[in-house]
Amino acid sequence: MLIIDDQKLYTDGAPTPELLARFKKRGDNQITSTEMLSISLGLATFAPELSGRKVVVYSDNRGAEAATAKGSAKEWDHCKVVHEIWTQVGIPVLLYVRLWRRLRVVGPPEQDAGLDRKSADG
Repeated sequence: MLIIDDQKLYTDGAPTPELLARFKKRGDNQITSTEMLSISLGLATFAPELSGRKVVVYSDNRGAEAATAKGSAKEWDHCKVVHEIWTQVGIPVLLYVRLWRRLRVVGPPEQDAGLDRKSADG
């Protein structure tokens, strides 16, 4: 879901079995993989609306959250998805992500002057 300019925009889609077959077999039913794919889907779907804006991405999956913030993952298949996320928004922009733990702030730091640290932490 994207909340922007007093609008709530939504997209969804299930990954195809062919796409999921490209991921390493795991006992978590591919939840981390699909959570990272959903971040990528949102960025791709709403790219025109997000252009030039600060973007905050929330994830309820700690693995997807950590990999997105760090810019890498332990497993190669997850690294490829994280690389795509960073490529979608631009690596210089995402270097700012490292400053935040629970939020993905994917926007130029100079536009973030009004966001207070207390709200970002929790």
